[in-house]
Amino acid sequence: MLCTGCSGIAPFLSILEQPEIWQRFDRLALAHSVSYGNELIFNDRIAALAEHPLIEEHFHKLHFVPVVTRETTDGALGKRLPELLKNGELATALDMKFTPADTRFMICGNPAMVKDTFQALLDMGFAMHRNRIPGQIMMENGF
Repeated sequence: MLCTGCSGIAPFLSILEQPEIWQRFDRLALAHSVSYGNELIFNDRIAALAEHPLIEEHFHKLHFVPVVTRETTDGALGKRLPELLKNGELATALDMKFTPADTRFMICGNPAMVKDTFQALLDMGFAMHRNRIPGQIMMENGF
């Protein structure tokens, strides 16, 4: 799950609060990108899922990486999501190898990030998921 800002993370917070999603997948990864560190207002909500009675036993499956693009913030990556995908920093931070066989991406946020991230993923060999043609990328503009 790759997202920017408050509107981009909203659908993913909703997804993460559904116990079924935790049972369905072996790993869940969320990268939340904002401009400034003080905009990372959902970190506590994400951490609180560890104590949710229906999720706590699965919480270890979640790998969360905050991203801050316009200043240096401790504990956060410091480049735009498309660049982090291209240079491998996001995969390293999530301790994952992104492959078309094993990885699915959901993208939500500002239109520039969605467009640029989508293109980065296409360049990496991933494809858009369509009803009749399976792929690895689903996206939505949050604005």
